[in-house]
Amino acid sequence: MPPPAGLARPVDGVDFRLRVPRLGYQAVVREGVAPDVLFGGPGHYPDTSWPGQPGNVGVAAHNVYWLRFDQLTRGDVILVDTRYGAFRYRVTRTTVAGASDRSVLAPAPDRRLTLTTCWPLWAGELAPARLAIFAA
Repeated sequence: MPPPAGLARPVDGVDFRLRVPRLGYQAVVREGVAPDVLFGGPGHYPDTSWPGQPGNVGVAAHNVYWLRFDQLTRGDVILVDTRYGAFRYRVTRTTVAGASDRSVLAPAPDRRLTLTTCWPLWAGELAPARLAIFAA
């Protein structure tokens, strides 16, 4: 069942919390992927779904926040905590895509989570590609 419409929205710019237990990682995800949002942590792509809704939930972060995310492997758990419930995703695959390739955020008929960051991780803003982590 989709989340109540009134709860699937940002409150004071905050959307939900992202947790990756195997990496000991957790962070608040804010709405948007503009530089002012991503300088503070991960951001939700506004044109993607919300957790619990059918479709692809897209989250981006600068690589400095996700330096160990290249260690994620198939089956690793990613948790998303919202005001209307918690959602569990498992990593299904990773890929490296071109910096302007938005196909990794394509709509999906099922529940999907896609995390994106600069690649290679050490390259910072000079990174020529993006690491995409898919989970369902």
